[in-house]
Amino acid sequence: MLIETLEKLKNSKVLYLTTTGRNSGEPRSIEIWFVYAQGNIYLISGMGMSSNWVKNLLKDPQVKVQIKDSSLSGKANVVPPKSEARDQVARLYQRKYRWQIEPEATIVEITPEGPG
Repeated sequence: MLIETLEKLKNSKVLYLTTTGRNSGEPRSIEIWFVYAQGNIYLISGMGMSSNWVKNLLKDPQVKVQIKDSSLSGKANVVPPKSEARDQVARLYQRKYRWQIEPEATIVEITPEGPG
């Protein structure tokens, strides 16, 4: 059911990502572009590892995602810089947003775990 929902929502332009603040422990939410492939959600940090949301999920990888009226929980991890997944995500971002991923960008993969 979760995969079916994500398949239906994959063409949405943005999602809302909620991480846990690494210092405050409070929920921190951002609006961000995404792509969906092979059961996972992929996000790009143009600021690389220095983005606050990336620093937050490095401390606590449990995240919440909302796309339109659907929400889910998941586990986030950073995609290695030289990987097949990075190349695939770059192609998907180019196709969906007409946007090139910079070499210093960080790609984050979210593996859905269940309803949020």
